[in-house]
Amino acid sequence: MMDSSENWEPATLFLRRSGYQIKINGTEAVVVAEKFSKDLSIKVPCGLSTQFVLTCSNGSSHPLSTYSVRMRDTLVLTMRIFQSKAVDDKRKGRA
Repeated sequence: MMDSSENWEPATLFLRRSGYQIKINGTEAVVVAEKFSKDLSIKVPCGLSTQFVLTCSNGSSHPLSTYSVRMRDTLVLTMRIFQSKAVDDKRKGRA
């Protein structure tokens, strides 16, 4: 679920080994589509148990909310692992 000012909109986060994409449910509008890089920031705000924030390489910030803490933790950890692998592969010249 993405925050649009005061209203949360249902969205789908697609993860791939090389990048991720966020689409708004219903309209299929792509909000973000980008490859994992060292510039991506994935943060969990204090006190907001089911939310996390993606700050993309262009500086745009996208607050997201999940249905459970477990889902949030799984998404954040998976994205951090994918990001780490992508950055390591680029450093080694495999990308």
